[in-house]
Amino acid sequence: MYVDDYGNDRIQKFQNNGEFIKTWETSGNGAGEFQDPGVATDSKGNIYVADTNNHRIQKFDNNGNFITMSGSQGTGDYQFLEPTSVAVDSQDYVYVVDMGAQN
Repeated sequence: MYVDDYGNDRIQKFQNNGEFIKTWETSGNGAGEFQDPGVATDSKGNIYVADTNNHRIQKFDNNGNFITMSGSQGTGDYQFLEPTSVAVDSQDYVYVVDMGAQN
C-alpha cells in the first residue's frame, strides 16, 4: 500500500497490515523528486506519481527505483498544469486529473 504525503513531498510504502516499509521523500524537481505528489499503482506493481507542482507524471518500479517521467508544463497534448492525482485501471491505462487545465 502506498500513501502520498502531499504537503511533505513524499511517498510512503506500508504492508497491508499497516507496517511501515519505506519512504521516498526528496523534494525538488529532478528525476525521483516531488512537489506535492499523488500516487497510484498498476497491475505489475509499478508506481505512478502525479508530481503536481512539477507538472509531470513519474513512474517507478515497486522498489521505488525511478523508471521514467512524462509530460511537461502547458495546456497542449501530453502537457499538464498541476496534475493532482493519477489512477490506473485493470488494463494498466493511466488517467490523470489535471487541476490547472481549463478545457
